[in-house]
Amino acid sequence: MKAKKTYLTICILLIVALAVFLVYKYKHLLFGNKNEEITTIEEVIPKAVFPLKKGSSGSYVKKIQEWINKQADIVFVGPLFAVPGIPLVTDGIWGSKTDAALKYISENSVTINVPRSEIDETFYKLYIKPNRLL
Repeated sequence: MKAKKTYLTICILLIVALAVFLVYKYKHLLFGNKNEEITTIEEVIPKAVFPLKKGSSGSYVKKIQEWINKQADIVFVGPLFAVPGIPLVTDGIWGSKTDAALKYISENSVTINVPRSEIDETFYKLYIKPNRLL
């Protein structure tokens, strides 16, 4: 009789341990992952920063500047910046050089309609965040 109780206790402990393990392993499916792909406070409240335009600053503008440099290096040939061959400074501040570079890309893009003076949330998510070429 004592062996039967011991066996039953071990089985119950194994079942509880398995249940705890499964809940821990698959908690993101059970409870959702609220922290998924949130890296900055700006991404938590994107409505507060869009549309981005001259005078804007922050990590979104820095990402736009990196995207502009990528477009200029790979797609466009010509005097995109004040000194050809020198990339736009990625300082996260949308000044006159960032504005001029976006206007240049807008005027010379044949594949998509690039905004001329401001970036809205839709364009940012489709092209800039994934760093897509035109």
